[in-house]
Amino acid sequence: MAASAKIDAVRLEALVLERLHIGMTKSRTSTTLPRTVLDSASSIALPASRSGKRAANIADKLIEAAQRARRRAPEGRLRAAVDAYRRWALAHPHRYRLVFGSTYGSGALEPERVIPAAHRGMSVTLAALAELGPAAEAPVVTDAILKRQLADWGDTPGEAPLAPGVLLLALVSWTRMHGIVSLEIEGVFEQLGVDPARLYKTEIDHLVAQRAGGKSSRLS
Repeated sequence: MAASAKIDAVRLEALVLERLHIGMTKSRTSTTLPRTVLDSASSIALPASRSGKRAANIADKLIEAAQRARRRAPEGRLRAAVDAYRRWALAHPHRYRLVFGSTYGSGALEPERVIPAAHRGMSVTLAALAELGPAAEAPVVTDAILKRQLADWGDTPGEAPLAPGVLLLALVSWTRMHGIVSLEIEGVFEQLGVDPARLYKTEIDHLVAQRAGGKSSRLS
């Protein structure tokens, strides 16, 4: 694909994803977007297919970051991966919304593409998180049903099962990191006067302290 055509395709995708994100009404759409753009949008693959591709993009970035940091200690690999996650979101906010801010990215519509890609990305974080400390120092999961659900979610053929506490910490921490990133790409922190990069780093510091058996819950 020629460079100009590729750029046009990226811009078109961003425009269509933005349209999906803000939920324009039909009447507003017809007056806001050029007819040629609306016609071209019909040639784009279904959002579910796009979300599978974008989930794979994120996974690739996390894996690449972890590979570059492979000589570091587990904490260094973990930080490299989660930093790559945020960088990708900031560079591609419309695509991030498609993957994590819509039902298309849940995997319900195209599980064979979306779920394996999402699992690849999470596996990078899980591996580094598991190596940060002994399994006995991971949080204790007292809810029997949740414990079973976490075990099913973290089950990977050919790999040793991870402690439920490690899986819980990974999932809860990811939801918090996602929350920060989601608010950041919408500009919320600018209005609050809070530096999202510092807030994100603080969240990772907290994650590392929890996993390493730190007793303090201080967030600074």
